[in-house]
Amino acid sequence: MNNDLVGNIKILIKSLYQLADKSSTGITIKSMHDSAQIISKMYGFNSWNELKQNLEYLKKDYTEDNPRTAKLNLFDEIRIKKGKFIIHSSMPLIPNQDMNLNEINLIQDVIVGKKTDKNLKTSNFVSLEAEDFVIISSVDNSHIIRSIRKQIIEFGHASIYLTSQSDIKLDPWSNIFENNGIEFLFKMKEYKNDFIMSWISTFRYLQHEVNFHPSVIQCLDSLYLEGIVQVYDWLKINKPNAAWYLQKYLDDIGLIENKNEYIISKEMQEIHWKNIAKEVETLEAMQKLYDDKVFEKNDTDILWNTLSQRKSIKIGLIENVFYKEFVTLELNRVAEQYQKQIKNKLTDNYKAWIFCDNLEAWETSNLLLLNDKDFLIKGYQTQGKSLNLINFLSKIDQIILGKMININLPHSIMDNMLNKTQIWEENIWFDDKKALKVLKKNEVYLWYAQKDLNKIKELRDFICEKIVSEVE
Repeated sequence: MNNDLVGNIKILIKSLYQLADKSSTGITIKSMHDSAQIISKMYGFNSWNELKQNLEYLKKDYTEDNPRTAKLNLFDEIRIKKGKFIIHSSMPLIPNQDMNLNEINLIQDVIVGKKTDKNLKTSNFVSLEAEDFVIISSVDNSHIIRSIRKQIIEFGHASIYLTSQSDIKLDPWSNIFENNGIEFLFKMKEYKNDFIMSWISTFRYLQHEVNFHPSVIQCLDSLYLEGIVQVYDWLKINKPNAAWYLQKYLDDIGLIENKNEYIISKEMQEIHWKNIAKEVETLEAMQKLYDDKVFEKNDTDILWNTLSQRKSIKIGLIENVFYKEFVTLELNRVAEQYQKQIKNKLTDNYKAWIFCDNLEAWETSNLLLLNDKDFLIKGYQTQGKSLNLINFLSKIDQIILGKMININLPHSIMDNMLNKTQIWEENIWFDDKKALKVLKKNEVYLWYAQKDLNKIKELRDFICEKIVSEVE
């Protein structure tokens, strides 16, 4: 997919150059290099080389125009006997969880380092408020996240740490049909698919009415026409009022029904494949992660227990685009469940934290859904190349700036910080951010709002000052 994306962007660069070369509208592009620079900036990067290095973050938004065709030549006619298929009730993969929640010990702030008073020649601790924060740095400053996480664990708060290695194994399939999880899994908002909606409605009905909790493999099998017809036949016999979800679709693609059997032609399967190719690919990726022991069936809901019982876990990263989507899907499921449980309660008494020491590596569309959960305090580290950096920083009043080499922040971010700041130890944007380029490993700048109980929060003055962080 990366090669296809690079190829398409190269074509776009060439087309832009040719358009400008032949245009009489005053557009001036002197070289292919200029054209590449313009296209790169359209994608949010400063150069063609930088864009190529960040294809991992672009490819999630890049989809092939045509569905996969690899299996189209493998289909043969299928005949299915009527009344042979059986759906058995099954136990939920994860039993009902204890919904009791304990209140937390409130903390006002957490220490991030010390600042030196040059006049008094003394050092004072500097702290962050218990609110969202972002670390922007071209070097690894994740020790700040680890230090803050250590402090909040000591206060008995729940924390989820997105980092390099896991200390747990998730089970994202077990609750997939709850809270619209299956719709998010198949990206139904982005890709409208009437058949998949009928399929989801059918399986959600079977789960609720006959206690059927299908495995990933059962769902995979049921996406193919043979499985769909078997489920349809069982519904006609046992739950006829629910069979209409699938009946119209099967009629439309030409299912042949005789007295004792159904006949599925090769042509029908080829038509149907185009409606399920993406979903099959997704479920195959999910099953492989279970087969590879990355995910595993759990007797308890690990993420729910983390939040409700004030535990601390690490969720590791693997280089798999599907994996990141599945993990963020789980995070959003439990966050939604937790949000409902604390409704009408004082949110401050039920706060939880999520940390991420590499925002670019974890960045997915689903991760952004966590933004509207007011119980969640988020701490992110980014190299300044996040596609969502402006959105994050527009809502965050605590920014830690580490050493910056080859990081070009948007001017809107720098101007916003400059306009709000009343006290500058030194202008960090001066001389092409020279002050940030020469920082030592344990030095950072902290931009934050002054604590003033007499002022409305949105009207507080901001400070930008150098601090020495606690390096582990």
